[in-house]
Amino acid sequence: MTVTACTCVRSYAPWVAEFSEANAVFVGKVRSVTPISRQSEDSVRGDRIVTFEVAKKYKGIESSTRLISLYADYDSSSCSFRADSRMVPRRGETWIVLGSHLNSPQMSFGGSCNSSQRVKSKEQLSAIEREAFKFQEPQGIVGSVVQNYMTLMKNVEVSIVGDGVAKTVSVDSEGYFWFPLLQPGKYTIRGIIPFRTSLIGAVYWPETFDAKDSQTIFIYHVDLKAGEYHYNELNVNDPPKEPFARLKKDADDPASF
Repeated sequence: MTVTACTCVRSYAPWVAEFSEANAVFVGKVRSVTPISRQSEDSVRGDRIVTFEVAKKYKGIESSTRLISLYADYDSSSCSFRADSRMVPRRGETWIVLGSHLNSPQMSFGGSCNSSQRVKSKEQLSAIEREAFKFQEPQGIVGSVVQNYMTLMKNVEVSIVGDGVAKTVSVDSEGYFWFPLLQPGKYTIRGIIPFRTSLIGAVYWPETFDAKDSQTIFIYHVDLKAGEYHYNELNVNDPPKEPFARLKKDADDPASF
């Protein structure tokens, strides 16, 4: 089985979406970290082998598996670990590892932009599990609007239509909208951002992004698969400055005329 766990573009994805997206998820203790020589330019293959003693399996790991060795890249891309960083896996540490299949015979996982992380306590792991399995519904649609890549917006209204479902919600206190769903199928998501803005980027680019004078409307479609918690993240620019701010400054400063 081949796995990569680098998810740079989904830095704000909640655990329920991360678990859904990953093909393999497990908790394990690092048994060893062994440097290796690269034998090709294949970016999937790393420069370390990290061996884990599996402690808990969530998905994609056979019941008989006790040890898993993964390639880890320590220094060649934005998804690498940094060899001098405290975040690199070290012997004796416990990690939760998430990954996705690739066309290579070896599992691998990423670094600084990766959802895999060191687990320092049972409480931390319990919090991750509560978030990952927070819904009884087997699939759903999750999303967020992030302002200038830094702040999850908390004043966005979002609606869903499709497969007998029609519902409107506001994002929660953390900045996410949630639509747990009983059935897979085709759904339309429509959101209203309460100011005029432009789109910087998205995990899934919306079909419509219409900026008006006082609001911006986005629309995208999801062909939701069974067991999937589909996550989309829209990154937008900051709201425009007060239109009269410059006029006021000029009025207060006659020299500017």
